[in-house]
Amino acid sequence: MNARARAALVVAAVALMGAVSSSGGIADGKAGLAALQAGKYDEAIRLFTRALQPGRLSAEDTEFAYLNRGQAYEAKGDLNHAIADFKKAVKLKPDDADAQNALNEVNSKLADASAPPPPAEPPPPPPPADPWGFYDDMVGRCYWRQALGHDPHETWVKYAWIAQGQSLSAKVRDKTGQTEVGEYTRDAHTGSIIYSAMVQDLQVYGTLAVAADSILQYTYLNGLPGRDILKRDPAGGFVVTHQAFLNGSWRDTTTVHLVEASSDDLIAQGMLKRKQKC
Repeated sequence: MNARARAALVVAAVALMGAVSSSGGIADGKAGLAALQAGKYDEAIRLFTRALQPGRLSAEDTEFAYLNRGQAYEAKGDLNHAIADFKKAVKLKPDDADAQNALNEVNSKLADASAPPPPAEPPPPPPPADPWGFYDDMVGRCYWRQALGHDPHETWVKYAWIAQGQSLSAKVRDKTGQTEVGEYTRDAHTGSIIYSAMVQDLQVYGTLAVAADSILQYTYLNGLPGRDILKRDPAGGFVVTHQAFLNGSWRDTTTVHLVEASSDDLIAQGMLKRKQKC
């Protein structure tokens, strides 16, 4: 019950109890009301308890004593004793709206106190991972693309920023010139990276999914799904495993090792005519 309602009850109780008599029970009740109003709740409980001894108060004064002792218990946080006193007050005077309201209010408080605590706030999400993953490390470098059964110096690829952190190119060359060009572009709204490439006059497109230890590049070629898994090679460089979706599952089809190459290596293998930055 709020302070204004409690003060109103105290004033009403003082007036009623003063009008009945000046017996010992009434004197204790009035002293208890004064203690309640002064915030001396233990003293108020002691005085109301003494006033409530059998034969010391009329039925109406008894109801007020229980009501106000309940207020003292409630103010102390002893909700169970407060409820017991408010119930007695309501039983003695069922039409007392103040007693019923006090009982309803403290019942609500007790229900709130016994309710399970709300779940703890989840921890803040970790900072977003680098959306480019390993490609950040590969920018500005050249790599031999070595596939099983092929000359290890047959093709090479160079990664370079088109716009820092926004778009990246990957150009594949052999001795005849450029054979494949791919572009990775970060969407300004979603942050996702979109891939598109031309491979032997065929259009390839897809998306990237970056994990802590790999990059998954989902692609579509002529409407058929595929994916490339890029991981660090324990022997150095990177390894790319291409998979096709066959019979309801992903199946490995080819594996390519990316082995870092210097400009001198490329010149020695006839891939470059003059030295340039890789």
